[in-house]
Amino acid sequence: MRARVTESADRTGNRPVGYALVVGDGHLAELVVHPTYRREGRGRALLEAVIERLEPGTRMTLTVAVGNDPARALYESVGFREIGRQPEFFEVDAGGRGRDAGERNVENEAWNVESETRNPEPRTVDAAVYAYDVPEEC
Repeated sequence: MRARVTESADRTGNRPVGYALVVGDGHLAELVVHPTYRREGRGRALLEAVIERLEPGTRMTLTVAVGNDPARALYESVGFREIGRQPEFFEVDAGGRGRDAGERNVENEAWNVESETRNPEPRTVDAAVYAYDVPEEC
């Protein structure tokens, strides 16, 4: 399986503040922006950069927690559409941060962000599955 990472740097260009991880032929596995740098268009820029690198006709997919309205709004604004649901796909801690069931918590590990509260029994939430078809070249 191949993987590609796209990064977003801070204003000096010296430190990554976000990244997108695409696995296989077009599954967006992770899109992460450090909390300090959110709401600056970095997520959109990363998403658009990833799409630009895909071959025309490729279908890009991703999963997102159904309650993650900001992320869902971003994906829909770029042209993704919901194509399905995965029940109990994400495990969510008390602070609302999620991860794929059985995988590491990317936000907390990558940025060393501590959860305000630890829930000894995380709950699971459904995921929406989204797809974007890269337009064929004209």
